[in-house]
Amino acid sequence: MISRLARITSMTPARAIDPLLARSLKGEALPEEEAMVREWRRTAPENEIEYRQLARLVEWAARVPELIEVPPRPSAAELIAPGRLGSRVIPLRRRFSKVGMAWVTAAAAAIVLVVGTSFYSQVRGRPSAGSVLGIREIATAKTEAATFELEDGTVIRLASSSRLQVLAGRSRREVALEGRAFFAVAHDGTPFVIRTAAGEVAVLGTRLDLEARGRDLRVVVVEGHVALSTARQRTQLRAGEMGRVLNGAAVPVVKVPDVDSFVEWTGNFLAFQSTPLHDAAREIERVYGARVDIQDDDLAHRVITAWFRDKSLAEVVDVVCLAVAARCSIESGVVRILPEAHGGGR
Repeated sequence: MISRLARITSMTPARAIDPLLARSLKGEALPEEEAMVREWRRTAPENEIEYRQLARLVEWAARVPELIEVPPRPSAAELIAPGRLGSRVIPLRRRFSKVGMAWVTAAAAAIVLVVGTSFYSQVRGRPSAGSVLGIREIATAKTEAATFELEDGTVIRLASSSRLQVLAGRSRREVALEGRAFFAVAHDGTPFVIRTAAGEVAVLGTRLDLEARGRDLRVVVVEGHVALSTARQRTQLRAGEMGRVLNGAAVPVVKVPDVDSFVEWTGNFLAFQSTPLHDAAREIERVYGARVDIQDDDLAHRVITAWFRDKSLAEVVDVVCLAVAARCSIESGVVRILPEAHGGGR
């Protein structure tokens, strides 16, 4: 026991102590395990801060079902109705078994980001088989849009009058698009390929707006970089740049003065994939018309992975603060974000 405690308290990696923390916070730890956790907390100030953050996360996660009105689970007949989801299916991942809980999904992402998947699976458990929803093709009508998450964690906002096919497999991440969509592509060693009639876009992890109609294509990179390929040419684009294909031929890349104007169509929607807080703050300002004041330079560079649809500013700020281990307050249209050690706020 002493040697085991020495290993944990001297190395103090979160992965090594995750199971103990999970059992402690759930009230299931043995007395000797509680002693080990207490010793770990005393070893370094950052350990105590981490423990308190985890306790807040667990308490908050337990209250989620009470805070959100969850729509009823659709029946099998509704899921396969013509025009609803298409005719063919592949798995799309849901982080929770209740359909329609986008805020909960974002909270789950925040928990994983702060403490790792090992601790999260210990506290919440893994998704059940009943939580998996299968879709291969999604088509939207003229007056509707769709938001969904692929099995790899990529989030897609599909615009009206658009169609997306997911061509998934164990060794590839690939979709085909006709219409318009916003992609928040999860970081992965496998390229994510978006195929269109005009060309294809390949990325590893980025956010972009893509519109493809016939042999014409336009892609605007919000974050990261992408490769745009046609039959004759391959072009690299970076954040703030726009690439176009007209009648199958690529045209010169241009700098976009206002990237936000190209994503306004997504409405009250935000999707972040390892996005620095200072970039996420700018988009929160755009969507909610609030001013975000990050009062720490190091905090501004912490990253967040989460997505939100039709959520209030307060709900978004709650999850963002959990994800970056910060304290936040909202007053008179101003969001203030401070390091955890400053106290106060949310």
